[in-house]
Amino acid sequence: MSHARSSPGPSLAEFHDDNDHKLLMAQIDAHLNEHLAPYALVSGKAELYHALQQFSDTAMEYFCILAKTGIEGHHWLWLNVLYRLAGVSNRLVDEKNSLSLDTDMNLTSSSAYLTPLIQQVARHCEMFFEAVDVAFLAREKEARGLFLKCVSESLSLSMPEQIHLKHGSLVVSTVQAVSRLYADLSARYAEDDILLHVGKVEMLPTLVNIGKTAFLSGAPSAVLPLVLATENPPVSESFLPELVLDPSVTLPLITDYYRYYAFCLVTSVVEGATIDERAANKADTFLKVLLNLPHLHLSNYMADTSSELASSETKLVSSSDREEIAFFYLINYLLRMRKLADFVEPEKYFVHERRFFVASFNRRCGAELDFSVSASLSRTGSVVSMTRAAETAIGLLPHVTLSSILSEGTYKEKVRLVAEFMNLTSETGGAGSIERLVKSFDMSGLHHRTNNFTQGSHDILHIYNRIDPQQFPGKALYVKAVDMIVRLLQLVTLKHFLPAFSRSIQPAQFLTNLFGTNYLLRDVLLVKDLLYVDEEDILQISYRALSEADRISKQFQLLRTTRLLSNDVQKMI
Repeated sequence: MSHARSSPGPSLAEFHDDNDHKLLMAQIDAHLNEHLAPYALVSGKAELYHALQQFSDTAMEYFCILAKTGIEGHHWLWLNVLYRLAGVSNRLVDEKNSLSLDTDMNLTSSSAYLTPLIQQVARHCEMFFEAVDVAFLAREKEARGLFLKCVSESLSLSMPEQIHLKHGSLVVSTVQAVSRLYADLSARYAEDDILLHVGKVEMLPTLVNIGKTAFLSGAPSAVLPLVLATENPPVSESFLPELVLDPSVTLPLITDYYRYYAFCLVTSVVEGATIDERAANKADTFLKVLLNLPHLHLSNYMADTSSELASSETKLVSSSDREEIAFFYLINYLLRMRKLADFVEPEKYFVHERRFFVASFNRRCGAELDFSVSASLSRTGSVVSMTRAAETAIGLLPHVTLSSILSEGTYKEKVRLVAEFMNLTSETGGAGSIERLVKSFDMSGLHHRTNNFTQGSHDILHIYNRIDPQQFPGKALYVKAVDMIVRLLQLVTLKHFLPAFSRSIQPAQFLTNLFGTNYLLRDVLLVKDLLYVDEEDILQISYRALSEADRISKQFQLLRTTRLLSNDVQKMI
């Protein structure tokens, strides 16, 4: 790879947005092509070694130019430079990841240039997204398209392999910019349905990319402003039905739109100290829309529960991915419980999804165990060594998602923490099944030190204590979700029996007598706003402002959305 060593030069600082647009773009493109195009052709260790050494200097010269110009009045310059720098950074990262650098000290040392460089690219993207004039983007269709491409390219810098980045900040700045752009477009074209439709369709892939990146990079709460905005949120259950017949809206886009925002919402609920019912209810809506899409109906996957893993390869959504969707729905349903009947007599979605998940997950765990045993007996020492080395390299990345335990958990973690927990939620023994689940998964040791555990819960805590929270934060988050559900089960039980209490009965003692766990009453009350202690130190029930009529209205709205979407999606299959 040959590179021109000339500096990008100060002439770019003169490129103002007021100049002739076509001439301006041609000049910027020519300048960037001269200095950055060769990096797109990098292939092999020798060229990568050369590129890693040179790109740092080239990028720093462009950073200096951007610093001299400022953002105001130079949107075209910033958009083009950041889009190209982010693209080159991702290209070099991809090439580096495709090569084995562990034994090449020259490449390993050269790769050190890439870490601070990507941080600088990401930081400049953040600066631009925070200050960008969205009115300029709304007016200039070409600029808007370049901005959306720049967002997608920059989001790749936040993916898990970029473990040196603080994932959340770039996603947050992206969300802020896209939210402002969507609001401006909605107001500007409120009377022009065609232009507003075009703008929404253009933004859809970027919205999907933001949700996916936020979930996979461990920044799920960053997308909440997109979903929970009080007025006209860019991400809602009703956003897609009016766009779905557009030729550019594909089935994978529709699936990922609902999937990743639902996953982000559920994860953000688990991250909180108290269950956010607004986020959990929104996740429930997204997940039910998802579950009603024709290609995700359980009838498409039931055969897989008794067949080989490869049977799902021809599906748009694989069996393991469908299993993950069921996992998030089940966790979210349990987090949404407000009364004892929600557990004892669950809705039909829960019954069906639980049955599918338990069968699919148990089958997969068994298949993985069989493969592990046969592989360890048949592989030669060198093959085993190479495989372990590859697994170690992959294992350096932190596994941040709530569902990572499904794929990254040890066999014991999968069986004890996931399979047994889900099996206990399927029991129909009323109060007895609740007692077994609560006692088996007594996580009170997470809240205060105690040695008084049943054998089953002691084993669960022992497994949890062996999880490395730095490398497997997603596993630790799943355990937190289980703990929240266990506390919530105690809370809804307490709420159920509260009307029968007399002042002589202490709620804390009641829980101890019923479940025999070590949770303090305050830990149970904190998990959700269902009960509170009044001025007279008496436990009272908290009542929601949402009326029965409002709840019914929301159900009808969900029904209309799912029917519209299902009919249109059916035409795409």
